[in-house]
Order: sequence, then structure tokens, then C-alpha cells
Amino acid sequence: MKVRVKNKCREMHMDFGRQYKRLGGDNFDDEDDLPLSHFVEKPIEWDWVKHGDLHVHGNMFPESDYSKYRKMSAIDFFELLIDNTVIDFLVDQSNKYAQFINCNDPKITSNEMKASLLFIIVSRVYQSSWDKKLYWDNGDVCNTVIYKSMRRDRFIQIMRFLHCCDNTQVDLIDKMTKFRPFLNLLKERFLNNYFPDQEICYDESMIEYYGRHGCKQ
Repeated sequence: MKVRVKNKCREMHMDFGRQYKRLGGDNFDDEDDLPLSHFVEKPIEWDWVKHGDLHVHGNMFPESDYSKYRKMSAIDFFELLIDNTVIDFLVDQSNKYAQFINCNDPKITSNEMKASLLFIIVSRVYQSSWDKKLYWDNGDVCNTVIYKSMRRDRFIQIMRFLHCCDNTQVDLIDKMTKFRPFLNLLKERFLNNYFPDQEICYDESMIEYYGRHGCKQ
């Protein structure tokens, strides 16, 4: 039964081709008698060469030498990346921001700014949920190094005016415009002190943030 149906369909197809040829005259091409599978593009056949990976000429990455960093302490690393130029930039922008919002000049110094940044790092390493005011308390959270270095109200004032850019020169298109000048300074110092190897393993990390910002994923 299937053979008969198949032969019948073939006869109908040939009869349709004859009638179409008769109506089309010279415009009819003999290729119309060919099956549609004849016009289907065949997949490209690749000839794979089994000789291992491609040979790399020379070393794409220079040899990394970190011997000069071996004897450096944590403070030395901090001052290597957050040097006096970065500190002075933050001091200048923070004092300008205080005047921009019509507040008295806080007259923040470089030593106070450096100490405030270290306080921020300490508070994030030990416990992020604690109130930073507790470091000046007499309880268990009290940190001797912090409360002897700066008064609590002074630290709160510096954190209020801490700023990383000039509000009179902002790029409204850049979502990180309030942080871009500081990022550029850090990128310059990272490139001068880090030399990547040929094999690099990197991972991503999550940062706790509950605010509203366009850069938040």
C-alpha cells in the first residue's frame, strides 16, 4: 500500500512538471525536473589535522618578578597603592565638597584621611554589622588603636564629607562619575605593581550592598 501511494505521488509530481513546462514555454528550465534535495546546500566537510595544539612563538607574557614585595608589610602595601598623591586627592575633594554643600571647612589633613581609610578597612574585616561608634566605647568592641588615633566625632565628620570627585565637573553619562577619578588613580598604581602571568585563575565575589544605584546588578 505504501509503495502504491509513493508511486502515485511521483506520477502526480511528474504530471505537474509537464503541465508547468507546457505553460511556461521557453522560460521553463530542465532543472525543474530535479528533486528539491538536489538544491539543498551540503554541509562543509573539514579536514582536521591531528598534530596537537598550535605552536606559540615566543613567550607572550614577561616573567613576573615579585621579589621586591616579599619583605613588605601590610602597611607598606597600603602605602604603595594608596600613596600620598591619592591621599591628597581625597583630602582636596572632601574639603571642596564640604564647601559645596555650604558647610564650614573641615580642614581635613592627610594623616586624618589615611587613618580614616584604615578605620574603614578594620571595620569591614572584623565585623561589618557593628556600629563604628562602638570602637570608641568602653565595651568589648573597643579598639585601642582607633580611639587613641582620632576622636569619634572627628571620624564621623570626615566620613560625612568624604568625596572622590569634583561635583562641579561631573559626567552625567558615566554612572561611576562620582568615583571615576579615584578609580583612575588606583588603576594606574595597580598596573605599575602587578604583572600578570600567562596562566591566570580569577573568581568573582559578592559585595553586600542594599542601596539603589545604576551599577548594581
